Order: sequence, then C-alpha cells, then structure tokens
Amino acid sequence: VIISFFFLVLINGFNFIDGVNNLCSLNFLIILIFLFIFSKDQKLLILSNEIFTLIIFLFVFVIYNFFGRNFLGDGGVYGLGFFIGYLCIIFTSLDDSISPYFIANLLWYPAFENLFSIIRRTLGRRKNYLPDNKHLHQLLFIFLKNKRWVEKKYLLSSFIGILINLYLFVGYYIGYTYHSETYFQIILIFININIYLFVYYKLENSKDD
Repeated sequence: VIISFFFLVLINGFNFIDGVNNLCSLNFLIILIFLFIFSKDQKLLILSNEIFTLIIFLFVFVIYNFFGRNFLGDGGVYGLGFFIGYLCIIFTSLDDSISPYFIANLLWYPAFENLFSIIRRTLGRRKNYLPDNKHLHQLLFIFLKNKRWVEKKYLLSSFIGILINLYLFVGYYIGYTYHSETYFQIILIFININIYLFVYYKLENSKDD
C-alpha cells in the first residue's frame, strides 16, 4: 500500500512539473545520472547498462525539448516516472549504505509539488482533479514574461526549466556527497521545501504589484 501510494504521488508530481520545456525531461536525466553513478559504484552492471542507454536517449530528447520540438506527454511522464521510482526502490533494497532519505531528496520536488498543489487547492476550495496554472514554474514563467527578459516563449520556457534544475542539481549533489547520512538528508529536504515556499509566495504576491 505504501509503495503504491509512493508511485501515485511521484508519477502525478512529475506530471505536474511537465509544464515548461526541459523541466521534467532534464530532471529525469539528472536523477538517472546520479543513479548511474551509484550503479557503477556498486558494480550493478545490468542496471548501469540499462540506465546508461536511457541517459543517451534522454540527452537527445532534452536537446530537442529545449527548442520545443518534442514533448514527453502524459505517456512519457508516467512511464519514465514509474521506471525511475522502480529503480530507486531497487537501489535502496540492494545497498544499505544509501539512506532512503537521499532517494527522497532526489524526488522531493515533484512529490512536494503534488502535495502542495493538493493542499493549496483544498484550502482555496478548488477541485483537485482540475488543472490550474499556479504551479511554481508557471508563476516563474509569468513573472519573467512580464519582465520581458526573453521575448521568445520557447526560450523562456526552456530557461525556466534549466534554471530550476540547476538549483535541484546543487541539492542532489550535496545529498549525494552525504548519501548515507539520514539526518543530513532530512535537513536538506526541509531547507529545499522552505525555499520553494518562500519563492512561491514571493512570485504569487508579485502578481498583485
């Protein structure tokens, strides 16, 4: 039951962040790179070969996605989200040195986006099954669009996806450095969530200025 709930939250969360170019696809790629590093360290050759193959395909996909030439769609997000969740479960079961909270650190963004959206819509008395345009990446898109820093929408969309993933990469790398220390991972997740909430409400309030 717990694992099924984990997959539902994760997959739906990835679907929520698939709103601008390079956000979801590049996030998939970065997570797989860290999993590939772990698979090489633990000499899990079968897994490492499969992950490496997927990394190559995703790398090509991310390049085209940058220019808005292709998109994951629901099928791509659900399939890759499920596969990455499955890999994370395998890694935590095969290597006791990896804190489960490091996996949570890798996946906190889509999972929290899902949870926060449910809470936000519930408090706002909006129906949770209906789409909206108040996710973090969408607020950031509107904010930068109003600033007119980038005129072409696809470039602005790609810039936002890369910008968010650069921040996430820093957190992933720090977490990877201390991947066996559970308390450190919990603190890191707590910091990331608070930064998310701070930026979100700053962007939300900026719409009224």
